[in-house]
Amino acid sequence: MMSKTILIPSDFSNNALVATRYALDLAKQLGANLHILHAYSSFNSAFQSQSVNETDATRAQSDAENNMGEFLGKVGDSKNVTITTSLLKDSLTDAVEAYLNTNTTVCLMIMGTHGASGTRKDILGSNTYDIAKSVNIPLLIVPEHASSFHLERVAFFTDYQNQDIATLQSLKNLLDGQELPCTLVHITQLKDSSLQEQVALLSNWSKKLSQTVGYANLNTELVSNKEDITIVDTALDRLSADLCLLTVVGGRSFFEKLFHKSLAREIILNPKVPVLLTSGHR
Repeated sequence: MMSKTILIPSDFSNNALVATRYALDLAKQLGANLHILHAYSSFNSAFQSQSVNETDATRAQSDAENNMGEFLGKVGDSKNVTITTSLLKDSLTDAVEAYLNTNTTVCLMIMGTHGASGTRKDILGSNTYDIAKSVNIPLLIVPEHASSFHLERVAFFTDYQNQDIATLQSLKNLLDGQELPCTLVHITQLKDSSLQEQVALLSNWSKKLSQTVGYANLNTELVSNKEDITIVDTALDRLSADLCLLTVVGGRSFFEKLFHKSLAREIILNPKVPVLLTSGHR
């Protein structure tokens, strides 16, 4: 059986380093390999000679190689984990797509939320947001303040989409069959139904997910309030969650509504805890 691979797009920033160290700890638990992907560009102008453009391209590749070497030296103890790397002259989103198209062993992608400081600030974060909108494999977003891999409790925000089944299955696969306490959270303003009806709906949905996926350690919490970043963060605190689980689907999903209100961008760029996104179809 082929080994699983965790893909880590990196811009060599401090947050990318935090995400890579997090991925390394997870890879040790899963028995997975790591692949660090860096996308770079070089200045190319029609007003320069071909030789000058070629020199700039060679310099950009050399800088990328040197930066990758320095980055690997900072990652830490990689004992028992195979780490491979690649450098692609492309945009990050296109480079990720190209890699995924030719490497079928990738089971998870892990990214940070902020890019390098200075003129490149938030480049990685912005790309994380772009990739999140079209992700077709589980994507784990690690905040810059994460000190190390830690996973004991999960909060799963739901809007009753059938793709939640695949999302919960992705969590189970990530945990390698282990069942951590997972709380299914639904946020509602109770405009169209009573509290009792919403409680019953959430309870029935939890039972369906639990039975379909075979995940017994599933609890529920109904939050009667507006969909707001403060409400999300408060729920994560109350549940002592160290992972936030969301499904990316079309239609009226909780995640789509977050994107519509620009709330998902806040969660992705400044998550309180690591966020696991799945598309529900791979």
